[in-house]
Amino acid sequence: MNADVLLDALRNHGFGLISGVPCSYLTPLINATIDSPTTRYINAANEGEAVAICSGAELGGVRSVAMFQNSGLGNAVSPLTSLNAIFRIPVLLITTWRGQPGKKQDEPQHSLVGRVMPKLVDTMEIPYAMFPADQAELDHVLARAIKSMDATGLPFALFMEDGTIDKRELQTKPPTRDLKRLAPPEIPTSTLDVDECLASIATIASQAEAAVLATTGFTGRALYNVGDRANQLYMVGSMGCISSLALGVALACPQRHVIAIDGDGAFLMRMSALCAVADAAPRNLTHIVLDNGVHDSTGAQATLAHRVDIPAVAAACGYPNVEVADTVKSLEILLRSDAQSLRLIYVRTRPRENRDLPRPSITPEQVAHRLRKWLHGESV
Repeated sequence: MNADVLLDALRNHGFGLISGVPCSYLTPLINATIDSPTTRYINAANEGEAVAICSGAELGGVRSVAMFQNSGLGNAVSPLTSLNAIFRIPVLLITTWRGQPGKKQDEPQHSLVGRVMPKLVDTMEIPYAMFPADQAELDHVLARAIKSMDATGLPFALFMEDGTIDKRELQTKPPTRDLKRLAPPEIPTSTLDVDECLASIATIASQAEAAVLATTGFTGRALYNVGDRANQLYMVGSMGCISSLALGVALACPQRHVIAIDGDGAFLMRMSALCAVADAAPRNLTHIVLDNGVHDSTGAQATLAHRVDIPAVAAACGYPNVEVADTVKSLEILLRSDAQSLRLIYVRTRPRENRDLPRPSITPEQVAHRLRKWLHGESV
């Protein structure tokens, strides 16, 4: 199958964004997407981030494809089972089938996952089909995948075998390495009350008609506690994926300001996500990290944040704007300012004293449905 024809078919079926991690089986399709003037390719550092980026784009109204080799499927299990399945966010998965039983011998790392891949996908309750070897079958298979995703709200997986796509060379020159970075601000010594910070963020976001996506654990529950709003999403599970999810939303909805609220533990869990966020650099995304140094919702065990200069990490990854807030007032001033670029705002907070937080009464599926409508100005 010709890679450009395949990409045209995906585009004709409404897929506007692809994110993934390379595999030699996927090389022609990745090359075609990178060269494409109409379909955006987001280079992810790992497979779970690719799924979360595509999930955010889907929330924003852009059908998306996450593609990677099956040996990296494990990296995607967390968002697939606790983001997509719970919020009902459908994403098309194209995963290669390396180590397929009865086929040519492959590298040893593919042997086990190659044997169990159908069982693994079945266990995650994700419908799947073989990627068509015949171009004539492609539209039928894509239509079947879309029908399934529309009906269930779940991802649909296509297993791709070796040699499915004809070779295609990359025409786009790779980006030049640029290690000129911001001098990061110093970490403040003062610590703030997290609920005051969240109340300010929620109020300002509501006034500015910005979307607010809060990480899992107490952060999402505390945001809900200061006031449930249609522009807010409270992540459950999929720890570390909030900035990737917010990236997808920001790319799909450039007319909306998007605020991602991270915690230090979640930030550290998928710190590589910063690379993709900084590389895409949407001007309408603000990434806030609330660092209290502990995993608050599981008993306040220490994170590794005491070892990490988080503003410096963001600067080193290429964030064009890195700021710190040492008072609630300074946080409010930063949020009300027009950054005109991707930015990270770092805030040190105190471990929570009030641990009796309600869980949202609205379900994750309802939250996602409501946010989709809000992002496009539909009545909620």
